Amino acid sequence: MIRLRDVCFSHHGHGDRARLTLRHLSLSVPQGGFRWLVGPSGAGKSSLLRLLHLSARPDHGTLEVLGLETQRAKRRQLAQLRQRIGMIHQDFRLLPDLSAFDNVALPLRLAGQAESSIQQETRDILEWLGLGAQAQARPDQLSGGERQRIAIARALVTRPALLLADEPTNALEESQAWRLLELFRDLSRNGTTVIVATHNETLLREAPAPAIILRQGALVNETDGMTA
Repeated sequence: MIRLRDVCFSHHGHGDRARLTLRHLSLSVPQGGFRWLVGPSGAGKSSLLRLLHLSARPDHGTLEVLGLETQRAKRRQLAQLRQRIGMIHQDFRLLPDLSAFDNVALPLRLAGQAESSIQQETRDILEWLGLGAQAQARPDQLSGGERQRIAIARALVTRPALLLADEPTNALEESQAWRLLELFRDLSRNGTTVIVATHNETLLREAPAPAIILRQGALVNETDGMTA
């Protein structure tokens, strides 16, 4: 499902400055695997998620996602592959002029799905996440927790083969966070590969799972059942 071999990645800042954020990273995650992604701020978690979301390419090494070696892939192939990847961003990235419903439906429309199917699937996931009454609200009319759940719905509505989540429980109440975690586990049991970056020590302690532990852009360890 995911394989990195000796991957290096630099974040390019202002001018010609570049900072190496991932250093000779090698790891693999099988189909249906669930992994915590942990490490201190600046460890490289967001950079790794960017690479896995195909928003950037490694400077060095080999990255395979869903069976495709990304460095050799054409843009069209990467665009098609990205439709099979769900991403929950820490800052939500909702389109402010669209309703909650249309934000969630957007990836289905971009994929060319029939509108009748889009209407049903979008309503279903909004209802499941307790957002049916907010379907026509714009993001600025929603609370932080509601915006987070909209972002989660948008990532899940396509039924992705790979789900990436960057601090997905930050804006959620504890009960909602645990419900989301159970959903991630169900997806994993049904074949979706799930990688969740988090600093939530309660989740890490009470929901042990294999963890990818990064520090200063390097892999410190891949644990079998717990965390950093």
